[in-house]
Amino acid sequence: MNLDSRLTVKLLDLFLLLLLGVSIWPAFLGWSLIHQYVKIPVVKVDPVQQFSYQAPGEPPILDGQGIAVTQDGVVYALDMNQGRLIRFEPDGTGRVLVPQPGEKRLVEPQAMGLTPEGTLLVLQRANGQVDDYDVHGKLLSSRAIGSPGARTMAVDTQGNVYIGDTFGGTIRKYRKDGLPDLGWGERGIVGISMVVGLAPLPDGNLCASSAQNATVYCYDALGRLTSQQKSRGGAGMLAVGPKGAIYLSEIDANRVWVLDYGGNTIARLVGPGYEDDMVGQPRGVAVPGNGRIYAMDGQKVVAYRFENPGDER
Repeated sequence: MNLDSRLTVKLLDLFLLLLLGVSIWPAFLGWSLIHQYVKIPVVKVDPVQQFSYQAPGEPPILDGQGIAVTQDGVVYALDMNQGRLIRFEPDGTGRVLVPQPGEKRLVEPQAMGLTPEGTLLVLQRANGQVDDYDVHGKLLSSRAIGSPGARTMAVDTQGNVYIGDTFGGTIRKYRKDGLPDLGWGERGIVGISMVVGLAPLPDGNLCASSAQNATVYCYDALGRLTSQQKSRGGAGMLAVGPKGAIYLSEIDANRVWVLDYGGNTIARLVGPGYEDDMVGQPRGVAVPGNGRIYAMDGQKVVAYRFENPGDER
């Protein structure tokens, strides 16, 4: 084959590649746009109650973060600015549970969880310490199981504790007896950048929200990665619902999203008038299975009723 023939073949190959690209690119672009703008179903919720702390001579909640709610409607809320754990009765009456008179304030309390026995676990972001309290605010134990800067913690239905070391780039799992679960992940640890939300699932699996790339990662009961999904709602705190859903709070857009157990976005919550910004800058969320979802907006906890009871998942 002479030089002219080889040149002709090369030009023909280039033309075919360009033709293939022209035919495929619009289809790819169209699919990307469809995926980006496809409508997500909405779930309507109505605000029915507010829990705000007011007491003579004491400041209100100024920087509320994690919350925990029992099935009978007792609300526990962390006030990071004032280093307090506040308990609200179902009628909205609030009192400071921690610190007790004469005790030191908590140091940047960020996240909390409830064990199956009703013990309250509080993660302090400043030092990574986890304190265990009974329902009366009595300190039961303290454990240095997180790192400074850890922002998220969760407790599963078996009493296992997960700590998200946000700046350490790891999730750590501890058994109910307080020891690391060495059979999970790499000797009790999995790596994930900038974890800000944890959702332990009833089947022993775990999903985690990363602020590094707004992605939800899910792991099996042995700590092996099973899926990763780009989040429609960025990254935020997570809560597990009673009927097969995960709730993600998006603080920047004032939204709460609903995910399935694989981290896929399946719905978003809206107000009674279909308002997207149903709650201002949501931090902690809780769905205890009493027909309500609770969200902390920084100054107060707001309880919302699912307009259609079947939407609670």
